[in-house]
Amino acid sequence: MPIRWDKFTVKAQEAVQRASQLASEHGNPEMLPVHLLAALLEDKEGIVPPVLEKIGIGPQGVLSEVYRELEHDPATRLPAGCDLYDRAISLSSVSKTYGLPGLRLGWLACHDKKFLEKIVSLKHYTTICASAPSEFLTALAFRHRQKFIDRNLQIVLRNLRQLSAFFSHHSDLFEWTPPNASTIGFARLKSQQNVQEFCDQLVNEAGVLLLPGTVYDEPHHIRFGYGRRNMPESLAQLESWLAASVR
Repeated sequence: MPIRWDKFTVKAQEAVQRASQLASEHGNPEMLPVHLLAALLEDKEGIVPPVLEKIGIGPQGVLSEVYRELEHDPATRLPAGCDLYDRAISLSSVSKTYGLPGLRLGWLACHDKKFLEKIVSLKHYTTICASAPSEFLTALAFRHRQKFIDRNLQIVLRNLRQLSAFFSHHSDLFEWTPPNASTIGFARLKSQQNVQEFCDQLVNEAGVLLLPGTVYDEPHHIRFGYGRRNMPESLAQLESWLAASVR
């Protein structure tokens, strides 16, 4: 049965639209509850921030930590938000650090047991159940969690070195500040070309997909992902395309 969007309030429609945009911005093929939660938290005039404030948790106390343990230098790792403040909520998932986005599972951590009981109650009210195979595979993966972290960090660090070398070679076209963690970074396009047009032309002519910064309200930047093993091949295609193009 198709969703009747006309039955949604305007605020609900806006929240779903923003959640879908957040999913796209973070490279997720589908919208998940965490994206809807993030959208609701962003809406300062909505009902969610006041509800959180009422129970003693401001929106600033809900922290996304999906890239935790994927710091490029472990010495720069910060404590988890929930360990700094007993009412803070730390959100994470298996998608980023562990490289298991297909399992579609995430979690939140908080030291406030009564608040967690309310969260569990709400989940039972809104969700029949999570995917049993996904829960089984996640539990299995977590028995070997360090192997997943080490493997993915090795890929990220290798790719980051190659990506930084690429930007150094093309310093006339891009300005690049390497991030301290995660699998994505933003480079500023120095030319006057529109970043959306640049990315459209690149994917149409070379088959390399980059995300224009316009989706982040950063009209002069382009998002580069370097978390996949085949990134060097994509980077080589980009290099060849640039060599054959007059920018």
